[in-house]
Amino acid sequence: MKKFEEQTIDKFLKGKKIDGTIKKEFSLIPKRNKEEASLNLERVKSKRADLLIENKNRIEIYEVKTKLNADALGKLIIYKYLYNQNFQVPNDDKRPIILRVLCEETDPEIEPIFKLFGIDVIVVS
Repeated sequence: MKKFEEQTIDKFLKGKKIDGTIKKEFSLIPKRNKEEASLNLERVKSKRADLLIENKNRIEIYEVKTKLNADALGKLIIYKYLYNQNFQVPNDDKRPIILRVLCEETDPEIEPIFKLFGIDVIVVS
């Protein structure tokens, strides 16, 4: 994990009482597929959520960026799909998946698109 991402996550979590399990750099490729994915390390690395918080009621998936951008939108949509396919469906898990971006700076032109997809934008300073 890059230093910026780690610092942003620490700032976000500081002073919060988190109800659930916190996982940083959560791999969305299940262990059963990691052997075949090890042939392409970039494929595995590109499918890691910066932060995942899960409790009995919901799953929260976070992407960290310095500035809100379209890359975060695409990654979160992919992460939700992969989490659902690889962890929820096999275990009949019905908890909702909440998507969130942590960033230092938002972008007023694209933030409404995140809201359209139900993705929370959280500015961490």
